[in-house]
Order: sequence, then structure tokens, then C-alpha cells
Amino acid sequence: MNILHQYTFQSLKVNRRRTLFTGMGIVISVAMITAVSVFASSFLDYMERKAIYETGDWELAYSDLNETEIQYLNTDKQVDHTFTVDDLGYAVLPESQNEYKPYWFIRACD
Repeated sequence: MNILHQYTFQSLKVNRRRTLFTGMGIVISVAMITAVSVFASSFLDYMERKAIYETGDWELAYSDLNETEIQYLNTDKQVDHTFTVDDLGYAVLPESQNEYKPYWFIRACD
């Protein structure tokens, strides 16, 4: 054992109370770091599940495709399933409670 190790052990034996509080401080700091990392991981998992619930479980979206590109995606073996969405426009809602938006937005899905 070198001189530094001997001095450290001697100091720890002499100052038992300080050694105990230092050990407790280390345990508490490790617990706090663990709690923060678990909280961050849990929050990210919650945000992912919330996004999947609100927008659906999809990995890729294309816009402005022509018919041949849609057919190519439908026949591609790496694509599990596809669906198309068309925005048809707006329709007047005669008994609307919202005076700023007295209409429906109509979207067609296959």
C-alpha cells in the first residue's frame, strides 16, 4: 500500500463521524441521480405513448404523391400497410356555437 492509501485509511478511522456522513451523502446523491434519470426516461416514454395515442402509430408520411408512387408504395415488400388521406375542404355548419369557425373541415381516409 502506498503512503496515500495509508493516510486515507488513517484519516477515515480517526474521523468516523465525518466518514459516516460522507458515505450517507454519496448514497443520497446516487439515489437522486438515479431518480432524475428514471423520471426523465419515464417522461419520454409517456410522451411517446401519448403521441402514438393522439396521432397513430406510424413511422413515415409522404405528401403530394401521384398515383404511380402510391402504387409503388403499396407493392413494396418493406412497407407493412399504407393508407391515404385527402383533404376535401370545408362545409358550413348552420347551428355552430363557435362564431369564429362556423364550419366543418372534411378529410377523407381510405
